[in-house]
Amino acid sequence: MDDSLTSLSLDGAWTLHGGPGDTVPAQPDALAGAGLRSFAVAVPGNVELALQAAGLAPDPLVAPGTWDYVRFETWAWWYERSFDCPAGLAAGGGAELVLDGLDCLGSVWLNGVHLGDTANALVGHRLAAAHALRPGANRLLIRVSSGLREARAAADAPVGAIHLTSGFESLRLRKAAHQFGWDIMPRLLSAGLWRSVRIEAPPRHAVRDAYWTTLATDPVQGSARVLVDWSLRLPDQGWERWRVRVLVDGAVVAEEGVSSWRGRRVLELRDAGLWWPRGWGEPRLHRAAVELVDADGRVADRREEQVGFRTVRLQRSEALAADGSGDFALVVNGERYWAKGTNWVPLDALHSRDPQHLDAALAQLWDSGCNTVRMWGGNVYESDAFFAWCDAHGLLVWQDFALGCGIYPQDDAFAAAMVAEAETVIRRLRNRPSLALWCGSNETDQAFQWNWPGRTLDPNGDRVTRQVLAQAVAAHDPMRDYLPSSPYLSAAVLAGGGQPEDHLWGPRDDFKGTYYRRSQACFVSEIGYHGCPERASLARMVAPGTPLWPVAGNDALLPLSVKPLPGCTAYDYRNGLMARQAAQLIGREPRDLDEFVAASQLSQAEAKKSFIETWRARKGRTWGMLWWNLRDGWPIISDAVVDWFGRPKLAFAAIRASQQEVVAVVEEPDGWQHRVVVVNDLRRLLALELAIEDLDSGAELWRGAVRVPANGAVEACRLPQVLDGVRCWRLRWSGDAAGSNHYIAGPRPWPLERLQAWYRALGLT
Repeated sequence: MDDSLTSLSLDGAWTLHGGPGDTVPAQPDALAGAGLRSFAVAVPGNVELALQAAGLAPDPLVAPGTWDYVRFETWAWWYERSFDCPAGLAAGGGAELVLDGLDCLGSVWLNGVHLGDTANALVGHRLAAAHALRPGANRLLIRVSSGLREARAAADAPVGAIHLTSGFESLRLRKAAHQFGWDIMPRLLSAGLWRSVRIEAPPRHAVRDAYWTTLATDPVQGSARVLVDWSLRLPDQGWERWRVRVLVDGAVVAEEGVSSWRGRRVLELRDAGLWWPRGWGEPRLHRAAVELVDADGRVADRREEQVGFRTVRLQRSEALAADGSGDFALVVNGERYWAKGTNWVPLDALHSRDPQHLDAALAQLWDSGCNTVRMWGGNVYESDAFFAWCDAHGLLVWQDFALGCGIYPQDDAFAAAMVAEAETVIRRLRNRPSLALWCGSNETDQAFQWNWPGRTLDPNGDRVTRQVLAQAVAAHDPMRDYLPSSPYLSAAVLAGGGQPEDHLWGPRDDFKGTYYRRSQACFVSEIGYHGCPERASLARMVAPGTPLWPVAGNDALLPLSVKPLPGCTAYDYRNGLMARQAAQLIGREPRDLDEFVAASQLSQAEAKKSFIETWRARKGRTWGMLWWNLRDGWPIISDAVVDWFGRPKLAFAAIRASQQEVVAVVEEPDGWQHRVVVVNDLRRLLALELAIEDLDSGAELWRGAVRVPANGAVEACRLPQVLDGVRCWRLRWSGDAAGSNHYIAGPRPWPLERLQAWYRALGLT
C-alpha cells in the first residue's frame, strides 16, 4: 500500500443488504442475524439497479416497470464495504469520509464507530473519520433509511403545502423532487450511494477556501478589477511569520503576511483576457491560485482553480407597467445579452447514471445553438464536469435551488437544512464564470396561488426563498444576483403589474393563439409543446406486443404520459393533448401511427420555432427565451426535442435554425402584413443582403440590403398576409453573415404531405 496517499477511493464493488423498513436493524452489530436480502452492488449506484440485476424487479425503462418499484419505497438498506487503508492515510489525524451523494437518510459506521448521520441527497457530506480509521483492514457500513417512511411518520405537512404531483412527502425530504413523479419523469423514490465515496486526509495547514469574483471589467482596455477572498487553517504557533501568495496564470499578483485566518485583496489586472459568452468572444479561463507559505518559504498548501474574469448582472423590474414597459435581462461585461436556451432537466431518474449521458447531452446543447441553460429546481445540482464544460464553451447558467412547485415548511428545522444545503452548493459553484444567476425556486411562488378558490396567498412572506436563500447568497456570493423564484410574483405583480419573466404554459392550445401572442413578458424561462418520439423509440419504451396505436386513449401508453402510479390520473390528459395539437395542425385526425408521429413532430417543431422567433423579433424589449426542454431523462412522451434514446425530433433542427446568432424571422400578421425582422446577436454591425422566395415556385418575394446594428434587430421589409392556401417562404441572407430560415404562411390547417415535403426541401429532416 502507498503510504503517501492523501485520498483513497471507495468506489466499486459493495454489498447491499435490504428489507422492509421495520425488519432492518438500526445498529450494525445486529445486521448479521437480521435475515436480510443481500446483493452485489456498484458504487456509485442506486438500489433499483441492484434489484433489477438480482431479478427482484423488472426493467424500469420498460413501461410500466417503474410501478413495481413502489413496493420497495419503504425498505431500508445497509451498504457494506471492506477496504485496506495505508498507514500514512490512517495516521494523518484529519482523515474524513467523503460522501458526494447519499440518497437520502444515512447513518454511517466505520469499524463499529458511528461517524454521523446525513439527511440530504443533493449535496456532499464530510464526516470526521480519523478516530475510527485503522491502518490495514477496515469495515464501512452505511444504513440508508426509507425517506418516505420517515416523512410520513413526521406527519407535519402544513395546510397549504400543496405540490404539483401531491407528493407531500417531498416537501420536507431533501432529495430531487422529480423522484415523486412529475409530468416529465416517472415516480422512482431512489435510494443509494449515487455519487463517489472516498477517504480524504486534508492537509493540517491549508487554504480552506478561496472566492474569486469580478467587480468590474473594461472590455476596451481588456482590464478587470477582481476580488479574491480566502480562509486558512493555521498552526497554533508561528503563524504570524507565514505568508499568502495570490497567483494568476503562474504569476504572483499579490503577496502579504498572514494577519488572520481570513484575508481579502482587490486585484487590478491589465490585459486580463476577459471571459465572454458564446457568440461574443473567447470564454477565456485563467489558472488562479492562493498559496499558504510557511516561515521557511515552503508552500504548505495551494488551492488552484479555473476562473474567468467577467461581470454578469440581472437587470430587472419588479413588474411591467400598464403600457408593457419593464425589464428582465442578463448584462454581461456591461452589455445586454439575448439568452437563447433551454431548461436542463434530469439526465436520468437514477442519477448514478448521469455521467453516462452527459457528453451526448452537452453536444446536443451546443448543436442546438443554445447560449444559456436554466438548471431546473426539480432536479439535482449538476456535476463539476457539467459546469467545467459550460465555463469552457461560454454558456451562461441560471441555477435554481432545488425547490419546485410547492409551499415548503417554514419552520426552523427546514430553514436550517436549507441554510446548510445552500452554503454547500454556493461554495462549490460560486467561482464558475458560467454561473450567471441564483434563483430561489421553480414555481413555488405560483404554488401559493394554486387550489385556493377565492383566496390569493402572498408568496412574499415565504421564509425560504425571501430570507434563508437570499441571505445565503448575500453571505457567500454577494456579487451574483438572486431572483426569489421563477416566475417571481413580486408585491408589484400581485398588485396588478405584469410579469417581466414568465412561464408560458396556459391552455397549451394553438401555438399561434392569443395566449402566447398577448404575453408581454420580456423573458420567458419556460415554454413547451408536445412531440411524439419516433416509432422505433416508442416500441422500445413498452413491452413487446404492446399496441402503439392509437396513442390517445390507449391505456397501455399512459405510463409514458407520465402516469406515476396506477391510480394517479393527473397526467392522463397529455397523450390526448398531443393528439389534439397534431390534428389542429393538419385539420384531421392522423390515420395511423406514422402519420401521428409526423404530424405531432411537425406541430412541435413549428410551435417551438414560433415561440423563439416571436420573442427574438422583439429584441430590445425582450431579452430571453428558455424553451422546455432539450432531452428526455426517461423513455416517455414529452416536450423534449431529443428522446431518451438520443433520437432528435424535427423540433431540434427547427430550433437550431431559429437560434442562429444572425437570423431573419417573420412575425405573425398585424394589419394584414408580416414584419420581416433581421436579428443580430453579434457585437458588430452587419451588412447583409436578404432574399425571400416562395419555396414551391421559386418566385422572389423580396430582396434588399439590410444593415443590422451590433447586438440589435431591424425591420427589413413587410410582406402581405396570405389569406388563402398555405405557402412556405424561405429566407436567405449573405454578406457579413450567411444563413437561411423559413416561415409557413397562411391559415391552418396545413396539409401534412406539403409540410413534410417542405421540411425535406429545407434539409430539416
